[in-house]
Amino acid sequence: MNGAIASTLLTISITEGLIRSLDPSFDMITKSWPYLVTYSNSDLLKATTTVAAEKIQEDVEKKVEDGKKEVVEVIEKGTKRVEEGMDEVVEVIEKGKIVVNETTGEVIEKIDTIRRRATGKSLAAGEKTQ
Repeated sequence: MNGAIASTLLTISITEGLIRSLDPSFDMITKSWPYLVTYSNSDLLKATTTVAAEKIQEDVEKKVEDGKKEVVEVIEKGTKRVEEGMDEVVEVIEKGKIVVNETTGEVIEKIDTIRRRATGKSLAAGEKTQ
């Protein structure tokens, strides 16, 4: 093998080892394809680039699909929390109605008592105050 090629391959493998020690998920070959294609006229390299591009596209599509799943999960969790909150709101409204009805009855009784004391007459059943 030509000494220049052997030296270049050795340098590339050492560089890749250093890079992987810093970031194990880094793929030097995949990242270097655009430069190799730009500066090479090899048909084999261009065919290999097509395969690499398809792999990258598959990876991107998988990440997009995973992202969609995560978004759906977040929406479902949010919807569940909103529904739980709505149940609590309905419960508070119902309790409020009970309190208002009880208070209304008490207010009507007090008004009737005041009216009886002032006029000597009470409200007739079903008669509303103004």
